[in-house]
Amino acid sequence: MDKGAAELSENILWLPFSGIIALYTVIVAAGISAWNHGTFQYQGPANANADYAPIVFVSTAVLALLYSFYYMQGYVTFSEYFRLQKLFEAKILNEPPLLTDLKYGTKRNENPAILCADRCAGNLLEQLIPFFVSMFAYATFVDAGGAARIAWAWFAFRMFYPFAYKRFPLLFASTIPSYCYVWYMMGHAAYSAAMME
Repeated sequence: MDKGAAELSENILWLPFSGIIALYTVIVAAGISAWNHGTFQYQGPANANADYAPIVFVSTAVLALLYSFYYMQGYVTFSEYFRLQKLFEAKILNEPPLLTDLKYGTKRNENPAILCADRCAGNLLEQLIPFFVSMFAYATFVDAGGAARIAWAWFAFRMFYPFAYKRFPLLFASTIPSYCYVWYMMGHAAYSAAMME
């Protein structure tokens, strides 16, 4: 057993779980704010700071989703540790689980639940820079309201990732539309920038 892990109680699961709930509350609040604020009044390229308002709401939701995935990593790792500990105590496993192996070591990639949580956070993190660059470029050079609407669609597909991950090829239903939205926004922004006089 890990040094220090012996004192762990399953109550520790409440910490990441409460973080997940809080962040999903932020997502709902951002969605409601975006709905109430609207996007259709923002036609054309952003001309003032106020034109970026719909982008702020979706950006808030995206960052809350990222941090909820971070908390999900912790929740799943601790859950798996306690599950494996019970299997060891029931003499089903020959060795006790090591929290450090599950959290940082080689056992991390051998555990499907932990691997799924890692890929959810990792894949979203990998996509954030292209997403934010293309969204802000589209809002600046093409259509601020349109950027927000496309970004909310992108967000919906990214949110689907944890459910699609274990159901290959359903995973492509989350990733491919997201990639297409990014390239659609970036392509139109680059074209609009090239056509400027």
